[in-house]
Amino acid sequence: MVCQGWLIQSSKICQHSFSIPAYDRCGRGMNVLHIKILLYASVISKYLHLIENDERQKWSELCQNNYVKCTRWFDDKNCCDTFLDDVRIETDFEMEVSGLFGNRKIQYGTYGERKVVLKYLINGGNLDDIKIKWCNEADCDWENKNQVRSLRSGLLRVFQTTSNSAGFQVCPTNSVSRFMEVFSHQSLYEWVLLNINVEPLIINTLWSRNFSVPELYSSCGFVTLQSNSGQTLSSFYDQSFAVRLLIAKNLLKAALEFSYGVEGFRIYLTDATPDNIVVDPITFKVAFVDLDNVLVVDSETITKDLSIHRHEKIECDGMCFAFVPEELCSHSLSDINLFAICQIFVTDPNRIPDRGLLHSVPDTIVREHPQFQQMIDQCVNGMADDDRFFTTNLLLEMFNKILYY
Repeated sequence: MVCQGWLIQSSKICQHSFSIPAYDRCGRGMNVLHIKILLYASVISKYLHLIENDERQKWSELCQNNYVKCTRWFDDKNCCDTFLDDVRIETDFEMEVSGLFGNRKIQYGTYGERKVVLKYLINGGNLDDIKIKWCNEADCDWENKNQVRSLRSGLLRVFQTTSNSAGFQVCPTNSVSRFMEVFSHQSLYEWVLLNINVEPLIINTLWSRNFSVPELYSSCGFVTLQSNSGQTLSSFYDQSFAVRLLIAKNLLKAALEFSYGVEGFRIYLTDATPDNIVVDPITFKVAFVDLDNVLVVDSETITKDLSIHRHEKIECDGMCFAFVPEELCSHSLSDINLFAICQIFVTDPNRIPDRGLLHSVPDTIVREHPQFQQMIDQCVNGMADDDRFFTTNLLLEMFNKILYY
């Protein structure tokens, strides 16, 4: 007499001294529960459909508002009307609850058979900040496309001000024009993105060169549609060690790619935390997301100090990442990306217990590769004269041996 698959301590429920038979009590209880679940699911289904329509309307309005504010910036005036036609907004109660605590800037959905992410590029009042800085006169027409050259010069000047509202940095600042030659087609819209949110320029260029970033499918106004490249890295901390080691290998390879960069531009990930790294649950390929705060250094302009900058850990609370921009900008190459990834291997203060991606190393690996943990620790906390690039390549060789031999 047991109601299997029921509540915890279900046998105690079945043994309660009611007059009806135990089987009857459990059966009726489960029937009532099934009815309640079906009714609840029906209500949820109807409610989520309303939420989906509401979310679609919100994103359409965001797009339309961009055109009202910036009428002459965009070539396709009608894209807001059709932009979301093939996008199905995904909604659930967890997302709705999280939306109560701030203005949501991203939304998950599907685009045909592909999983996608909608992103709104404007944060706070950064668009208004640019207007204020550009329009010093009451009658200036900062949106006039007939003055494109003047507008580009003005937007360049805005970006080079110390109070630039975007978190993105290029150094030296006189390399901004060369950056735009490499990372954009230099349209007026792209010059505005430089000041508002540079991520579309970054991921478009890097994805075309097979970097570990999402794919940008399309954009309309300041709303972008990009691939949903997987789940956050922290979702894989309980996977088998082999899976975690494969992910670690892919992370190190990506860190090297970003460090060497594109056409002399080093790309430093200033926010490389587990929340900003996603992993494909099938292939275990990695992608770095939220790239609006990267620091880009034009190595071709640096001739004085050609030595590799070694990043030293700066203590801060939580899963933070502190660095000194001036140090990165004064060297032609830095190992800061390698440090950031190796640190993820050993620690994550936001998790309880605090353990990194490569926790719980199997005894067989400890015996066969006694230098395993030592090399990872050396990548994070090695001596000042250690070469992290050399250590990283040794780690990649070791990871390959463990995974494939």
